[in-house]
Amino acid sequence: MPSPTDIILGIDLGTTFSAMAYVDKFGKPTILPNADGHPTTPSVVHFYDRNACVVGEEAVKMVVVDPANVVRFIKRSMGDSDFQLDFFGQTYTPQELSAFILKKLKDDAEEALGVAVNNAVITVPAYFNAAQRGATAEAGEIAGLNVLSIINEPTAAAIALGLDHLGTNRRLLVFDLGGGTFDVTVMEIRGTTLRTLASDGNAELGGKDWDDRLLSFVADQFRDKHGLDPRDEPLPYQELYERCLHAKISLSSKPRAVIPVNFRGQRMVVSVTREEFNTMCQDLVDQCADTCNIVLEKAKMRWSDIDEVLPCGGSTRMPMIRDMLMNVTNRPLAKGSTPTSVWPWGRRSPVCSGISPTIPRSRRTPPPWPGPSARRRRALTIKALMTPRATRPRSSPRTAAPRASRRAPSPPQTAPRRRPPEAPACSR
Repeated sequence: MPSPTDIILGIDLGTTFSAMAYVDKFGKPTILPNADGHPTTPSVVHFYDRNACVVGEEAVKMVVVDPANVVRFIKRSMGDSDFQLDFFGQTYTPQELSAFILKKLKDDAEEALGVAVNNAVITVPAYFNAAQRGATAEAGEIAGLNVLSIINEPTAAAIALGLDHLGTNRRLLVFDLGGGTFDVTVMEIRGTTLRTLASDGNAELGGKDWDDRLLSFVADQFRDKHGLDPRDEPLPYQELYERCLHAKISLSSKPRAVIPVNFRGQRMVVSVTREEFNTMCQDLVDQCADTCNIVLEKAKMRWSDIDEVLPCGGSTRMPMIRDMLMNVTNRPLAKGSTPTSVWPWGRRSPVCSGISPTIPRSRRTPPPWPGPSARRRRALTIKALMTPRATRPRSSPRTAAPRASRRAPSPPQTAPRRRPPEAPACSR
């Protein structure tokens, strides 16, 4: 059995889902399932009382029931010192909220492996600045992890693919479209060295934008027929959002999806075809295509110089994205890679595979973040995070009045700036 010092957890702290991996005793990178047996964990936190929350699937169940106390898409706010949320009289920063997700992953990894897990490598979008990277490192420390490295997501994806191409010379276009962020990177593999040649992206573009387009289409259809808009109230809005999300996923494998809408006693079923969905999202696809061409121009290359295109991120499963990549690049898409698993694979792999990722001096990751001050560490002590699994609640005991959300499709209102005395308890 490996010792705690032997295990380094590779973590994909995603906008909508998070995942983790480690290198097993045979030296093979392996995805670690969470406590529910799933390869990914929803990056969702639900507060059911002061200093108490649940993370993952159980939090997702409360999105419709208690949206005012649910946090989603917190990754988009990492590094924003002015962004704070209040739940049951307690104020939290993005890194404190992200720490709950990381703590959930850490606990699930320890449960699966049977040993303590202390070390981790976490990746971030290539365009994350020093403040965003520092906030990610701080979130890891609050969760009780020793963050060994913060590396770029495209680098991790290329490393995962590069494990099968060691000793060869290849140029890759890594197309990373996740739930809330997007970036494109041109990378070069030379032997065991990976080098980033050019990168660009958009922190405000992701699968959520496709969700919002479909939701607006359905809500407009309902409003035109009944004169009522389900987006006007938080609970119906969240319910419709979840239905549109599932319809979007369905349209990746089926030519048509139906979305039922119930609001103020009125009912309607809206039918959406894949062609209609493609049309309403065409400008989003065009943004992705433009970014691909911009990155290629930055790298001073032609498409014929690219050997392979590596799509990663759950949103690249949409046929419209894959069709766009084939049409724009005229290059083959990497085979055998699972869009949502290449990141945690690659995060853990470079530590023990001998691969040496490098990036241009102008985009080099800042020096390792030194961590918060001693006073800050005392204020953010994580002893309350250690609530035993058996005490985890199965439902929310109360529903608070809805609050406006700054980024998530629902709730909570930005609270006045004040520091909590310590991080809250969070059951898994």
